[in-house]
Amino acid sequence: MKIILGFSFGHRGNEPGLSNEAIAQAIREFDFDRSCVQWEIFLAMKKTSTVANQVIWEHHEPFKYLDTREVARQMAQYLHKNNFHKEEILVFAHPDHLPRCMSELKKLNISVVPIKAKIPYDPESYQIHTRCRLFYTVWEYIALLYRLFYKY
Repeated sequence: MKIILGFSFGHRGNEPGLSNEAIAQAIREFDFDRSCVQWEIFLAMKKTSTVANQVIWEHHEPFKYLDTREVARQMAQYLHKNNFHKEEILVFAHPDHLPRCMSELKKLNISVVPIKAKIPYDPESYQIHTRCRLFYTVWEYIALLYRLFYKY
């Protein structure tokens, strides 16, 4: 059984945006049995009637930002709850975001296969750090310092 996990990358308000459209397209090219994706990818998948079995919409705590760690945590819950954690698990994400997605899943003892797809940055994304590689690199360094300082 093949399980797909999809981490989003930016968005355009209530629209998935260029990056998530590309991630959804990459997912559509795979034959899979189950999927767990963030809402931005779900919206893009829905346009072509591709099924997402589990959608991550928000942080489990009200008013908290849905970060990569929380998405990975909810994905791990989905996998364990359905006894999918021992299946072949494929992870889709923007190539620059993929290492952090993999790292967060590894901390949760989830073994996955990264799928490297050509995913563009979205210059019109609402999230500034997902508009170009320079902004994302700066964001990642700040996030790394935060995680080190606060042992997050």
